[in-house]
Amino acid sequence: MAIVDFCGLYATLLSQLETSLDLLTVREVAALLRVDRSYMYRLIRSGRLPVVRPTPHKTWVLKAGLQAFLEAAVPRRIGQTGQAPETRDSDDS
Repeated sequence: MAIVDFCGLYATLLSQLETSLDLLTVREVAALLRVDRSYMYRLIRSGRLPVVRPTPHKTWVLKAGLQAFLEAAVPRRIGQTGQAPETRDSDDS
């Protein structure tokens, strides 16, 4: 009977899953957004950022979810319509 290295097999499967599903760690996303990890976990707890949790100590952020979060957040920063504010003409005469 062969002995199976389940820990090694599990680590390999998790690694393959991470690359095939376009997943990022919370640390990677925090670095990309230049925010603290605690802010990332608040976004996750509030449900604004979808994640995958294969184990209680492993949290991955879906790239598609991150993209949707950013697309929803950007218009609020620029203006209500998502367009740059109008400029006034310099000729007021």
